[in-house]
Amino acid sequence: MLAQEARLSRQHGSQFGVLMIDIDHFKRINDALGHHAGDSVLASVAGVLMQHVRASDFVFRYGGEEFLVILGEISPTDLLARAEVIRAAVEAFRYADVGTRVTVSVGGALYDGHPDYERTVRMADELLYEAKRAGRNRVAVTPA
Repeated sequence: MLAQEARLSRQHGSQFGVLMIDIDHFKRINDALGHHAGDSVLASVAGVLMQHVRASDFVFRYGGEEFLVILGEISPTDLLARAEVIRAAVEAFRYADVGTRVTVSVGGALYDGHPDYERTVRMADELLYEAKRAGRNRVAVTPA
């Protein structure tokens, strides 16, 4: 999907964005409430993500408690706005199996036309960890 988005971006002169999303303190949920609760949270967060992206966007479980979202033809302003909408929606969702608030940290990067399109994923991942270092339940995206 990334290769396809990079090709479309170069052909049309548009940008696509990548969001790396990590569930904050997920290990605590699994340790305190068990894997059933953790699985329920993962499924719920995936559902929230699917409700808050466009039909043309792609949502993937990236591994563990991380998700990758590919947003085609998006501006820097819209990338930040979409990331904030997702962050707030996850926080607002009520998780039946968990007696605590669930939040996510989000890193977002725009494809810059570099031949190594996976560099965009790495940038989003670096920004994700910047959001975590800043206190979690935050968004960090590439500057416009």
